[in-house]
Amino acid sequence: MVYRNFNTKINFAFGLLSLVLFAFISVRSLGVVTVSFSVNNFDKVLHMTAYFVLGLCVFPALYKVRLWMVWALLCLFGVVIECLQGAMSIGRKADFWDAVANASGALLAGLFWLALSVTVLRLKRANSPKS
Repeated sequence: MVYRNFNTKINFAFGLLSLVLFAFISVRSLGVVTVSFSVNNFDKVLHMTAYFVLGLCVFPALYKVRLWMVWALLCLFGVVIECLQGAMSIGRKADFWDAVANASGALLAGLFWLALSVTVLRLKRANSPKS
């Protein structure tokens, strides 16, 4: 992965940002509901976007961990949040499709890093002197 070649300070910054995003998503997901309407499941787009951004930060933060394991961790976090929503009496309910949207956003982030890494590798090979 291209982010494995980042400076350790950059990976550390991604780690700190990941912690902030984990906290933000947790607080927003487990807070009391103030709005009780949904426009054509637009909340699924918000879930996907939140976990995409989270994934963009977590993958470089955990650069020593395999890509699929980081994705599984993000999925687990999303499922735990959904289960907590169902267990708590805060006006929210667990939603299977929210968990799917969370996992999809994390998957898109992993695919983004994978595609970027392949592109960088191809560019390096194309620009390297031929023997």
